[in-house]
Amino acid sequence: MLAGYRIVDTEPEQTYDDLIYLAADICEAPIALISLVDNKRAWFKAKIGLDVAEHAIECSVCAHGLQEEELLIIPDLKKDPRTAENPLVLGPPRLRFYAGAPLITASGDTLGMLCVMDHFPRSSGLTARQRRALTSLGRQATMSIDMHRLLCEFSMPPRG
Repeated sequence: MLAGYRIVDTEPEQTYDDLIYLAADICEAPIALISLVDNKRAWFKAKIGLDVAEHAIECSVCAHGLQEEELLIIPDLKKDPRTAENPLVLGPPRLRFYAGAPLITASGDTLGMLCVMDHFPRSSGLTARQRRALTSLGRQATMSIDMHRLLCEFSMPPRG
């Protein structure tokens, strides 16, 4: 499914970087990602606050949000049974807070998450304004991914 979008392992693009910078600023978070998830890894189309380009699926907090239709907010990753033993929580970068908007395409495929993370838990999660903004930015990321797929389809040479 994700392979059909031809976006994984592409170069960074300003459009996606702009979305995560806005997410980080609005949510006052040091880490923001557009994470695209397949069955083996979570690859980051855009990232700030992390030095790696991907994580194994076993380490991906974003993978927990793929079944969600709305925001996934985990106020304290260390206290949530889904993430308490995650190496990224127990060791560097010592993540403690997560909020992510699922990237759900028009065809209903969930490709990943636009998320923010922090090194400190946030018992109150996000404000209503931050929730609306993160949801809106997730929709914008999804529209950009859909547009990328369409552009790739139209720019391919005819088969046969």
